[in-house]
Amino acid sequence: MNIRNAQQSARSFANFNSLEPGASYDFAADIIGSGNFLELPARCPGQGTYSYSTEIPEAGSLAMTCSLAPIDDHQPEFFESW
Repeated sequence: MNIRNAQQSARSFANFNSLEPGASYDFAADIIGSGNFLELPARCPGQGTYSYSTEIPEAGSLAMTCSLAPIDDHQPEFFESW
């Protein structure tokens, strides 16, 4: 759910600011914080660490990834159309 919310937030930010995929942005500053799309940084329920993209993601790329994704399935199964 955290990754989905991050993805929707990044897409919304891009739409509101007329940014195309590949445009630079600062996820932590532009998406997270009071008055932004996410009030607080997401916390991985498995104690993993989230990393943020530095560019508006292309379809099929994630705006936020979890360090546990390769070993504990900490990413959505189907995100190719996101």
